[in-house]
Amino acid sequence: MKKFKFSMESLLNLKLSLENKKKEELGHAITLLKLEKDKLFQLENKRNDVIDLYKKGSKDKIFVLELKNYNNYLLFIKKTIEEQLLIIKKAEINVEQKREEFINATKERKILDKLKEKHYENYLYEVKQEEQKIVDEIVSYNYSNQ
Repeated sequence: MKKFKFSMESLLNLKLSLENKKKEELGHAITLLKLEKDKLFQLENKRNDVIDLYKKGSKDKIFVLELKNYNNYLLFIKKTIEEQLLIIKKAEINVEQKREEFINATKERKILDKLKEKHYENYLYEVKQEEQKIVDEIVSYNYSNQ
C-alpha cells in the first residue's frame, strides 16, 4: 500500500505561511496602534502639566506675554492631540483590516485542513478495505486448501 499523500499539500503549506504572515502583520499593526495611543497619552499629560503651570502662574504674578505663550502652547497641543486622534483612528481601521485578513487566511487554511483530514480518512478506509480483502483472500485460500 502506498503512503498517504495529500495532493494539495503545497497549497496547504502556502496557506499556512500566508496565515503566519497575516498574523505578523496584525501583531505589527497592534503594536503601532499601541505606540500611537502612548503618544496621545504623553500629549495629554503634557497638556495637563501646562494647565497646572498656567493655574499656578495665574495665582502668582504673571505677565500677559506669559499667559499668551501658555495659551498658544495649549492651542498647539490641542491641535496636535486632534491630529493624533486621527492617526489613532486610522491605526484602528488598519488593525481591523489586518484582523479581517488574518481571519480570512485562517478560514482558508482550516478549509484545507478539513479537506486533508477527509482525504486521510478516505485513505484509512481504503487501507482497511484492502486489508480486509487480503484477509478474505487468505481465509478463502485456507478454506479451499482444506
